[in-house]
Amino acid sequence: MAIIGQYDPTTGTADPDTVYRITRGTQARGLFGTGEQLTQAVLDALLEGANPVYALTPARQTVQVEDQSAVSGSEGTLDNAPVSENPAKTVFTIDGTEKTTIVTLDDPTQITPGQDEVYLNPVTGDFQLDQSVSSSATVDYEYFDYEGAIDAFMDDVDAVDAVDFLGTTTENEDVADYLVAQVVLAAKSYDFAIAVAGVPQHMDPQTYSAAHNSSRAQVVYPSRNADGESVVGSYLGRRATLGINASPVNKRLRTQDVLYERLSEADQAALIEENVVPLTSERRGSKIVDDPTCVSDGNNEEAAFDYGLARLIMDAVIETIRDNEEPFIGKFNNPKVLKRMQNVLEGRLGFLLSSGAILSYEVYVEKRDKDTADVEVGVTPVAPLRNIYNTVTAGQ
Repeated sequence: MAIIGQYDPTTGTADPDTVYRITRGTQARGLFGTGEQLTQAVLDALLEGANPVYALTPARQTVQVEDQSAVSGSEGTLDNAPVSENPAKTVFTIDGTEKTTIVTLDDPTQITPGQDEVYLNPVTGDFQLDQSVSSSATVDYEYFDYEGAIDAFMDDVDAVDAVDFLGTTTENEDVADYLVAQVVLAAKSYDFAIAVAGVPQHMDPQTYSAAHNSSRAQVVYPSRNADGESVVGSYLGRRATLGINASPVNKRLRTQDVLYERLSEADQAALIEENVVPLTSERRGSKIVDDPTCVSDGNNEEAAFDYGLARLIMDAVIETIRDNEEPFIGKFNNPKVLKRMQNVLEGRLGFLLSSGAILSYEVYVEKRDKDTADVEVGVTPVAPLRNIYNTVTAGQ
């Protein structure tokens, strides 16, 4: 697994847009700083059992005196997002008065600021002032180039080949869109992964609809804990530990206790219907409720991969077939060689069958022409047990 998130260069030594392979908590703290967003996400992933964890931080960009004088009333949006979640890094000067910035993950337009306060959502860049602008409004702030970091990760061949999940600690929807697009593009070159992002915190579980339509995308909600820290690192670490050997449904996140919001059963059902992975807080800690990918109704091409485990299993099958076909390139195209190749492929798929990842398989290998062979493989991936209906009666 790999994760991209913010850090502070004054407390960490990492270079932006550089992929680091991390196996120890001390390594994460040294690279990204103690108590920083990305550090905590890496520590969570390690504690969930993932090892190694690949991590990188986007480059920080500084904006000076951005003009926001044209805001309508007291509401506005910064030109760039996501921005630093450290409120001291964003300074609003309205009509000559410097305001106190207060960071919120909720919708700031639904909050009434106190005198000389401004509420800022660092994920979206939306803000709410305590007054309407009469003459001038400027903002100094830092934002992060997540697209550049995603590109840097995709250029690291070893990292791309090693991970099955790639996520971010920001819920910014533009970042999520770009992440999914790059993961889908990489899959065309047989570099398989699932992109994971959080849903913005202030959305309504009953009305939210995932913007993606791909088995290579998962979105989780809530994506923050009660302290406002991202839980995506915990989710990625748990998924990476399970691999294709077990379903994540009903599995607990050992590193998360109380989430930002406790979902009702109705909210959980509504989120699953909209292809969102619900996380829920319970007395024994938080857990993963279900495993949907972002495959929408009508996407017949990917209908079989409407949950994450199926996507991972099929990726493993494809990689197994490709890896075991390769040694036969250059050998004589005769029945003896083709039969041997079929036996090898059946043996490898038999291992997946015995491990419980697939329920059945069929392999056909035959000669097409003098220098070409056709290989057809059909598999039935296992599905997680999602529902149990109980009927209990008294007497006969």
